[in-house]
Amino acid sequence: MNLKVLNTGQSTVGWHRHGTMLLCPQKYAYSYAMGEKRREPKSAPFLGTLVHQGLAHLYLHMGLLQRGKHGGGGYERWSKAVARHATESDEGKLFTPPQQEELASHALKILRAYVNQYADADMQQLEILKVEHEIKVQIDGELYTQRADLIVRSRRDKKVYIWDHKTAGGFGLSYGAQQYTLSGQILGLDYLGTELYGADFGGVLLNMISTKRNDFERVFAGAAPDSRKRWLDTLRYARERIKALSDRDPLDYPRTLDPTVCYAYGGCDYFDQCRWGGES
Repeated sequence: MNLKVLNTGQSTVGWHRHGTMLLCPQKYAYSYAMGEKRREPKSAPFLGTLVHQGLAHLYLHMGLLQRGKHGGGGYERWSKAVARHATESDEGKLFTPPQQEELASHALKILRAYVNQYADADMQQLEILKVEHEIKVQIDGELYTQRADLIVRSRRDKKVYIWDHKTAGGFGLSYGAQQYTLSGQILGLDYLGTELYGADFGGVLLNMISTKRNDFERVFAGAAPDSRKRWLDTLRYARERIKALSDRDPLDYPRTLDPTVCYAYGGCDYFDQCRWGGES
């Protein structure tokens, strides 16, 4: 089986860039103007990445089967994808071999539970259209992109839905999903889905996955009309800020200096650089 690890990362010119500028211009400079890389591995986010990689290959396999093509081995496909990503990706190489094995094993346990709960029904009720698809559109004459984790057509109502896989460690998946109703990423997917599919677009679905309880929930991220409009306004504002700061030294971009941003989830990747200055 010729297995290719799928690109489940950021799109080319997507909300991740614009949202980072709005969150902290200095983080934007470190991330995109200087090409800085994460220095310290963080196991929780990487576990989510491994689950994401497995889901991508699971639905790729389903789509191939639906089109009458050989899917490449089902469980074998996504289990090997997880193992390869744990050991061969740049992020995976930051972990020791025992850590890699433990994270891959945990991810596969979650994926097996997910498959047992959903795989047969999804195969029957969904038409798999796209997996890890980078959507590219022109907005105000400029390229804008976002990666859709999964695009499906429901056999029930014939609508097209964009799915976004989200992993979470705590309890209350549907409660956790509420935060994404004002996420620039999710609102962007809603905008793109409407632009591409028009009246056939059913909306964005959050495929919520608990990494601690092997629990799952699917929640629609209903975009309010005002949120849709304000998303486009906010994208334009972020673009203006990026252009306005483009001639500045990347080490001299404005900083947020807010602990809820700078030290969220154990600290920004560039916390020490911002604290001590320079490229330390």
